[in-house]
Amino acid sequence: MEKRTKKHPEILKAEAALQEVNKRIKEYEMERDRLEKGAAQSGVKGLTFKHQLTVLDVGPLAERLNEALIHAEAAVRIAVRKFLGKTGEPLKGGAPVPQGSLWWLQRELEEKKKVTVPATLRRIRKNRGYV
Repeated sequence: MEKRTKKHPEILKAEAALQEVNKRIKEYEMERDRLEKGAAQSGVKGLTFKHQLTVLDVGPLAERLNEALIHAEAAVRIAVRKFLGKTGEPLKGGAPVPQGSLWWLQRELEEKKKVTVPATLRRIRKNRGYV
């Protein structure tokens, strides 16, 4: 049998923060889909959905998503500094870390930021008439 390494609490905290980001993204996208389907209706009901769609990008769901991204970024940064230091090289005498786990945490966070943040900002600017 292969011996499994226990993950450090900081790494577990970073992974939990990334899972929270996934949950917030799913909530946001589900609400966006619901509102886009409703906006296709005609009349007052359709206009109501369109208005709610424009408000979505500055509403509480978007704020919670942004907050979750900030917390995840901080948790990943703390874990990386604790185990790799500021130079990116493993610290002498540092706790053992499963190989590649920190790299995957950083990579997943960067992908989330690339996908969610720019898309949301583009929608906000478009809705406000900046683009």
